Amino acid sequence: MFRSGILVALLCVVGTSALGDRLYGNLSFSYQRLRETSPDSLGFKTRTDDLTQESAILNYEDALFTKNQLRLGMNLNRREYSFSSYHEFRPIFYLDLRSFGYTISSSYSPYRRLVTDAAGTRLFYQHFRDWRSSLSTSYTNWPSFGMTYTSNRNWYEGYIYTRDARSSNLVMQSSYLYHGLSYQASFNSLKASFLQGGGTDNHTRTLSSTVGYSKSAVRLGTINTSYSLYTTRRYDNDLLSIKSRTHAVSAMYSSPTLLKFNGNASYSGRFFRTEQVVISRDYRNEIFAGQLSVAPTGYLSFDLTKGYQLGTESGRNQITEYVAFSSHMTRYLRNGVDTRFSVTRTVFQQSDRVLQLADDSTTSRGQYSLDTYYGSLVMGPYNYMKTYLDASLTHNSDPVDPNQRYQMTGGIDTRMNLSRATEARFAYSALYQGSRLRLGHSYSQSYNAGVTYIPESNINVNITYIYSTYNAAIRTKTGSLTGYVSYAFRHAFSMYVSVNRQEQIREELVGVPTVLQRSTLRPQSVNAQMIMYLSRRTTLSISYLYTKSPSLTVGATTNRSLQTILNIQV
Repeated sequence: MFRSGILVALLCVVGTSALGDRLYGNLSFSYQRLRETSPDSLGFKTRTDDLTQESAILNYEDALFTKNQLRLGMNLNRREYSFSSYHEFRPIFYLDLRSFGYTISSSYSPYRRLVTDAAGTRLFYQHFRDWRSSLSTSYTNWPSFGMTYTSNRNWYEGYIYTRDARSSNLVMQSSYLYHGLSYQASFNSLKASFLQGGGTDNHTRTLSSTVGYSKSAVRLGTINTSYSLYTTRRYDNDLLSIKSRTHAVSAMYSSPTLLKFNGNASYSGRFFRTEQVVISRDYRNEIFAGQLSVAPTGYLSFDLTKGYQLGTESGRNQITEYVAFSSHMTRYLRNGVDTRFSVTRTVFQQSDRVLQLADDSTTSRGQYSLDTYYGSLVMGPYNYMKTYLDASLTHNSDPVDPNQRYQMTGGIDTRMNLSRATEARFAYSALYQGSRLRLGHSYSQSYNAGVTYIPESNINVNITYIYSTYNAAIRTKTGSLTGYVSYAFRHAFSMYVSVNRQEQIREELVGVPTVLQRSTLRPQSVNAQMIMYLSRRTTLSISYLYTKSPSLTVGATTNRSLQTILNIQV
C-alpha cells in the first residue's frame, strides 16, 4: 500500500511538470475493508482484510507535422486480492497516430500472474507479453480498409523456452458501397505454438467475402440479393488437417401494393463441405418462403404464407413444408380502449419426425398443425390510469410430448398515477402447459407490485414486491421485497440506499410413504453509496455492501464490504 501511494504521488508530480500540447488523464485510489463470517466445523469463523487498488491513466498529445495527431499513453493498474498477500500490477503502454482518413494504434503490456500447477500444490509466476497494432483507412469514394495484428506470449518463471506458448492473430477487412452494390471481404490468420511436451503448432486461415445488391422502385417493388463465400484451412504442425468451404445465396423480393394486395418472397441457400484427413462431408440447407397479404379494411387483414425447408447431411434429406393462414383485427372501440385479435393456423409436413409411444416404440407422424390465438386489450379511459391485458393459446394437434399439446399465457399490467409525484403499478403473468386445456390452472405465476415516489427531480423513492411460484416435481415459491431511496444535492453529493429481503420456499415429496418436505431460505442484502464532488476534477465515493447468503446444510455466510475511491482527473 505504501509503495502504491508513492507511485500515485510520483505520477501526479510527473504529470503536472510535463510540458506539451495536451496532457490529460485520470488517477484513482481505492481502499476496501472486507469482513466475512462463514460456518465451519467449530461454529463460525470471521476473517477480515484490507485491500487497495490504484490506477493511473496518463495521455500526452501533440501535433506531428501539420495535420497528424500523436498520442502517447499509459495505463497503470495495481490491485490486491482478498484474503491473500498476492497483488497484481499490469501496465499498458499506447502509441497512436491519426489524421483525416487514417488511424494507426499500437499497445504493449508486460505483466505476470500467480498460478498453480495441475495438482494445485505448487505456485508459479506466469509471465505475459501482449502486443497489439492496428491500421484503418477511410476515404471518400474509396473502399475502407482495416488491419489488426495481435501477438501474445507467456511462459512460467524458471521454464522459459521449455514451457513457452505463443499466439498471433492477423485480421484484415475491407468494405465498399456504390449505389445499390456492396462488397465486404475479410481475412484472418491465427497461429498458436506450444513448446511444452515436444511442441505443437496450429495455424488456421479463414477468408470470407460477400457481394450484395439492393434496388427499390415504386412500381416494381424492392429486391435484395447477396452471395457469400467462406473458406477455412487448419494446419497442425504444417500438415493440412481440416478444410471447409461454404457458399451462401439469399434473395428477397417485396411487391408494391396493388388492389389492397401485396406479397413478398424470400430464398436462402447454404452449401458447405468439410474435408478432414480421410473424411469428406457435404451439407446443404435451403429455405423458401412466400407470403400474400390483403387488407380489405383499415382494421382487418389476412395473410397466406407458404414455406419450404430442405436440409441435407451426408446424404440424408430432411424436408419441412408448411402453410399458414392468419387473420388480424385491430379495432378502436371507444375513447382510450384499443383491441387486437389474431388467429393463425399452420399446417406442417415433416419428413423426419419420430414420436415416442407409451410402450417405448416409435412411430413416424409427418403431418401436424398448430393453432394460435392471441388477443390484447388496452384500456386508458382516464389520463391517470392505463391497463394492458393480453392472452395467447397454442394448440398442437400431434406434439412430440403429450404434455405440450396446449400452451396458454396471460398477463395484466396496470399503471396508475395517484398524484403528480406518485405512481403505483401492478403486473401479473401466468403460464400453463398440459395435455388438455384447463382454464384457471397455471404452470407458473408471477406478481409484481410497486410504488414510485418522486416529489422532486433529486429525490427518488421506490418500493417493489415480487412473488412468483413454479409448479413442478419440486414446487418453489419466491418472494422479494426491495426498497430504494436516492437523493442528490446540486453538484455537492449524491447518494442512494437499496435494501432487499427474499424468502425462498422449496416443497417436494420424499420418502416411502411420501411426506411433504419444506425448506425455507431468507437471503438479505444492503447496498449504499455516496459520491461527493470535491471539485470539478476530483470525486470521492464511499460504498457499503452487506449480503447474507443462507444455506440448507452449513448455515449462512455473511459478507460486509466498505470501499472508498478517490478519483482525480489530470
